[in-house]
Amino acid sequence: MKFLSAVWCDLLLANYEVDPGVLQPFVPARTSLDDFEGRHYVSLVAFRFEKTSVVGVPALFHRRFEEANLRFYVKPDRDPSLRAVTFIKEIVPSRIIPLVANNLFDENYVRLPMSHGVDEQSCWYAWGDQQSQHF
Repeated sequence: MKFLSAVWCDLLLANYEVDPGVLQPFVPARTSLDDFEGRHYVSLVAFRFEKTSVVGVPALFHRRFEEANLRFYVKPDRDPSLRAVTFIKEIVPSRIIPLVANNLFDENYVRLPMSHGVDEQSCWYAWGDQQSQHF
């Protein structure tokens, strides 16, 4: 049985080339930085979780919410043909998600107020006290 299931809606993804030295302090043990044609990237991803369930049970009070995360890509040393994602920071509007995810799964969640907007021509996300950080 899956631990977590959800539908991702209104996904925004921005990839930025970065110096690998910037990412090196965040590389988990027994992995190495992944690259694409010799370049290293960090991704800013924002989306809405919908229909969220934990071990098949609808997540009470957490069925739908925004998330934004900053991530990069690594390869396990045991099998460099595999690819994985490492999260530098994950932002959600809930207090319980960081509490559970950070303590049980060693994640990097923080709670910040969030909002989003979607229409026929655009999609945006905002987070922080002033919610001035639009993406």
